Amino acid sequence: MKVAIIGAGLAGLAVAWHLPEKAEVTLFGTPDGSASWVSTGLLHPFPSKMALPSWRAEEGMQATFELLDIAANHLGRPVASKTGIFRFAIEAVQREKFCLRPEWRERCSLAKAALLPGLWISEGTTVYSKPYLEGLLLACAAKGVRFEERRIESLAALADFDKIVVAAGYETLQFIDLPLEPVKGQALLCRCQEPLPFSLIGNGHISTTEDPYLCQVGSTYEHGYLDLLPHKEVIPGLLARAAVFYPPAKDFEVVDVRAGVRLGTKGSSRPFAAQVDHRTWVFTGLGSRGLLYHALLGKNIAINISE
Repeated sequence: MKVAIIGAGLAGLAVAWHLPEKAEVTLFGTPDGSASWVSTGLLHPFPSKMALPSWRAEEGMQATFELLDIAANHLGRPVASKTGIFRFAIEAVQREKFCLRPEWRERCSLAKAALLPGLWISEGTTVYSKPYLEGLLLACAAKGVRFEERRIESLAALADFDKIVVAAGYETLQFIDLPLEPVKGQALLCRCQEPLPFSLIGNGHISTTEDPYLCQVGSTYEHGYLDLLPHKEVIPGLLARAAVFYPPAKDFEVVDVRAGVRLGTKGSSRPFAAQVDHRTWVFTGLGSRGLLYHALLGKNIAINISE
C-alpha cells in the first residue's frame, strides 16, 4: 500500500509515524513550513477559557507523551519540559470556576509574578516545537518513511498512491472545501533577565524554551490578516498583555517575531479528522490544540487507513 501524506507538521508526522512499516509512506512538505514549527508549545488538558477539561484530553496527553519520548530518543536530547504550567485567573468568573478544581492554589510561587490566583496544571508540559518535529521526522525516516521537500499543487499529482492524507494546515483548503477558518498567530521570542521555572498562561502566555534565558510570548489571533509575515507592530501589545500577569515581561528584550497560520473548525474546538472519499483522509483544524490531539487522532487515522 502506497500512502502519500501532504504536510510535515504535527498532523502529518503523527500519521506517518503510526502507519505500519509495511506501508510505503511518502511525506511531502517543507520543514519549518507550517505553523507547527513555530508553535509556542503549550500542552495541557485545560485550554478553554474556564479551564474545563477538553474532549478526550487524558488520551490525547498520553498519546503525545509517547511521541515526545520517541522524538527525544531519535534526536538525542529532550524535546519538552514536564515542569507544569501555571494558569492565572485573570477574570473574576475564572477565579470562581477554577476553584472548583482540586489543583486550585491561591497564588503563584514565582516571587515576581502578579500573585493572582490561578490553576496549577501539574501535568502541563512545554514542548520545544522545532526540536520535537525534527526528532519525529528522524523517527519516521528510521521506519522507512520517505520525505520529499516539495509542494503538492493538486491531488491529481498523487495518482500513483493508494491512499492520501491531507494534513497541510491552512493550505488544506486549496485541496478540499471544508468549514474551516484560518487564523494568523504572531508570537515573540524574548530574552529575560531571570529564567522561568515553568510556563505561564493568563491573557496570553509565556512559554519556556531550551535556553533558560529565552522565552516565547504569545500570541495574536488574527482573522482578517493581510499577509503571512511577522510584524514588529505586535510587540507592544503582546508584552503589555503578558505584563498583566507577569510584570517583568514589560522589560523583555525581543529577539524575534514569529508568525504562522493555523486552521480552526468553525463552531467547534475539535479537529477535523475524517475520510472524505474512497482514498483520501483529511486531518486538520487543530487550532490551538494541535499538541493535545495530533498524536491521538493521527494514530486513529493510521489505523483506519491500514484496515
